Amino acid sequence: MQKSINIFFKAALAVLAIMSAAGCITEKLDTSDGLQSVMLQVNIEAGEITKADLTPEESAINSVRIYAYRSDGTPAGHYYRAEVSDDPIIMDLTLPETGIHDVNFHIIANEESMVFDDGLVLTESLTQIQLQAAKIHNVNPSFGLPMYCVQDEAINVDNVSQTANTAAGHEGHFYLAQQVSFKLIRPMAKVSVYAAIADGGAPGSISVSRVDFPVNGTRIYNYLLPQTDAVLAAVPLRTDGVVMSSNSVTLTKTVDKTDASEVENPANYDLVVGNIYIAETEAGDANWQTRESDRQALLHVEYSVGDGGEIQHGYVYLP
Repeated sequence: MQKSINIFFKAALAVLAIMSAAGCITEKLDTSDGLQSVMLQVNIEAGEITKADLTPEESAINSVRIYAYRSDGTPAGHYYRAEVSDDPIIMDLTLPETGIHDVNFHIIANEESMVFDDGLVLTESLTQIQLQAAKIHNVNPSFGLPMYCVQDEAINVDNVSQTANTAAGHEGHFYLAQQVSFKLIRPMAKVSVYAAIADGGAPGSISVSRVDFPVNGTRIYNYLLPQTDAVLAAVPLRTDGVVMSSNSVTLTKTVDKTDASEVENPANYDLVVGNIYIAETEAGDANWQTRESDRQALLHVEYSVGDGGEIQHGYVYLP
C-alpha cells in the first residue's frame, strides 16, 4: 500500500515523503487418470502505484512465469516467456475431462530482477509451498521490478471456443472460451523524498545534503508472496544504515504549509531522491514524529540553511 506523509522540520524545511508501500481439448493425455490437456488464454498487466508516478521500467513486464495448481495442490500447468511480447499468453492446463475446476494461479514477472535466498531458482517443478517461502534479498531494477499475483479461478473445461487455433502443431484444435486476467503487484515499497522551502523562505536558502535510514527498521529480506503478520514479525530487521542519497540538492521551490492542496502536490517540491525500493515494514502509523515500534522504518534527512550553515537533522518515522 502506498502512503504519503508531509513533514515540517525547523528552519522552514518542508519534506514530502512518498512511499508505495505481470491445451487443446482434442489433445488427450493418458486418460487412465481422467485428465486432459486444455488451452487457456491468460491476460496480465502491471498494477498501478497510488500517487507515485510509474516509470516505464517500473511498469515493464520483461519476463513472465505462471504456475497453476489444482485444488489438491498438484501441478496443473506451467508457462514461461523470457522476452517482451504483445502475443497473447496461451497456457496448457491438465484438468479433468469435464466440469468446472478450481485452479490456483501464481504469476511471477521479471524474475531476473530478484536475488533469492539460498540461491533459489524458479523452475517448472516448484511447489506451492516452495513459492510461498521464496525470499528476496536484493532487487536489480535494471531488469524491471519484481511483480506477482496469486489468484484462484474456476475453469470450465466444457465451454469451448468455436475459434480454430492456427498455431503450428495445433491447427484445427480449439481453445477454452474462457479467459483469465491478472493484475500484478510489486512486493516492496517505493520511497521518494521531495523537499521545499516553507514559511516564506527564499529559494536557494536551504540545501539537503543526505537522506538515509540510519537505523533501518525494514526487514533484511522480503518475501515474494504475501505472508501472515506472524511470519513477517519473525523476519530479522536490518541493523546497518542504508544511504538513499548523499548528493547535495539546493531547494528552489517554496510551499505554503497552511494550504493542504499545495502541501500534498509533489509538483511543488524539489525531488531530492526517488525510486528507492525497500522491503515494506508491517509496523507504522500516521504520526511521523513518534515511533510505534522498533520494527518501524526511520528516515533521516540532513540539511543546512545558508552558505556554510550548520548541518541540521530531521527524522521521519515512516507509516
